[in-house]
Amino acid sequence: MFYISSLQSTRPRQRGASLLEAIAYLGIAAIIILGAISLLGGAFGGANTNKVQQELTSLRTNILRLYASQVNYGTGSSAEVVNNANMAPGTLKWDTAAKNWINAYDGKTVTGGAGNSFWVSYGWVPKDACVALSTNSSGWTRITIAVQAANAATLGADTVPAVAAAGPFNAPVSIANANTSCSGERHSIVWYN
Repeated sequence: MFYISSLQSTRPRQRGASLLEAIAYLGIAAIIILGAISLLGGAFGGANTNKVQQELTSLRTNILRLYASQVNYGTGSSAEVVNNANMAPGTLKWDTAAKNWINAYDGKTVTGGAGNSFWVSYGWVPKDACVALSTNSSGWTRITIAVQAANAATLGADTVPAVAAAGPFNAPVSIANANTSCSGERHSIVWYN
């Protein structure tokens, strides 16, 4: 018995972690970091959607105020008029060359009139934001949603819409219709008043 206990006492004690334990710790840390990045990306996406929702409300209110004493909203783009009247939300960046705003998704935002109606267009809207924005659009009468080509060079450029083509959805869009229409990676959404 003395012989066995002396062998145990002369064996060196292991200190620190083994290579296998270190790999396991690094793997767990990587999973935690990837989860945090995923949550952070979702939070930023939600923040942009909230920002755009506030911009839409502000643009609608300010355009109604700006044209309150007018017979109609004119025709074509009114983005420059709204911008020069200092009635655009401060969160939109003005592009002086293109005479429109750059939105939170790096797409074009344009406003315009067509007689007794006006519209606000947001380009380059991602799929999740497209669903959220089109289903939470009270105050507007009609909405169009179009999938945009994946060409970042255009910044989500969209054509100036015609009010006559303002279908097919009444605002707000149903969740089923929004999921079907927001099927691409990027979209152009037009809200009509």
